Amino acid sequence: MSKDDRHKRIFVPKKKEKSAPKRERFMPSRPAEGRAVGTRQAQTRTTSQKNKARSQPQSGRHRHQEKKIQRQRARPKPLENETWAYVIEHDLEENVITAISERLLIPCRLRSKSNISQCMPNQRINIGKQDEKRAEVVHIMGLAKIDLMSNFAIQELTSVVQFVIEQNAQYYLESYFNVASSMSLKKHAFELLPSIGNKKAMQMVDARGRGFATIEDMNEQCKIDGLNLLALRFVEEISDQQLTPRLMAALLPVSA
Repeated sequence: MSKDDRHKRIFVPKKKEKSAPKRERFMPSRPAEGRAVGTRQAQTRTTSQKNKARSQPQSGRHRHQEKKIQRQRARPKPLENETWAYVIEHDLEENVITAISERLLIPCRLRSKSNISQCMPNQRINIGKQDEKRAEVVHIMGLAKIDLMSNFAIQELTSVVQFVIEQNAQYYLESYFNVASSMSLKKHAFELLPSIGNKKAMQMVDARGRGFATIEDMNEQCKIDGLNLLALRFVEEISDQQLTPRLMAALLPVSA
């Protein structure tokens, strides 16, 4: 053996273990096929669950919207027994009427029907519970706050309140002006009216005697506009719920 032959490495191949034919490359086994079907079923279930999950929030949103609409159309408790109101302002663009209720003089916002002409201030409209009797109003949106009213509505408020008072002028004459008395040793009930001090109140008491026959008679003798002063006082009480004593609580609702 030559020197070169001694340095040559002799390669002896190792025996390989017989392996199973790799049929899976071409013919998937039953377990693999089963897993594939299971995957498709899982995908189908996942898709179904996703669709169901998507549908549930939508139905929940619908229920929330329906409840919101129901809350919006629910009658506020202060207006529960109100059937009529007087228009202060009608916004045709927004289909919103600002009005004041007839019995308790509660400011409210009403959703007006879109097919009606503009309602004018002092117009009497039905806000009762029977839909078929409400010619102008769809539903009551809620109570109205004076500080959120438009400048026009704020300016009209006193005149509308006075208009409502004038519908029952004799009632206010007999229930307030002809019976008002001293609330304390230093203050008379007439002093609750704006611009009426103690001296003026005593002059009104003297002029009243046994009672004024009419509002016109009172205004002439006392040199005042009695119903306007009463309307101004009511507006003050509407604006400030903490203002006491409250003439509205003593005089409203108007009794027949």
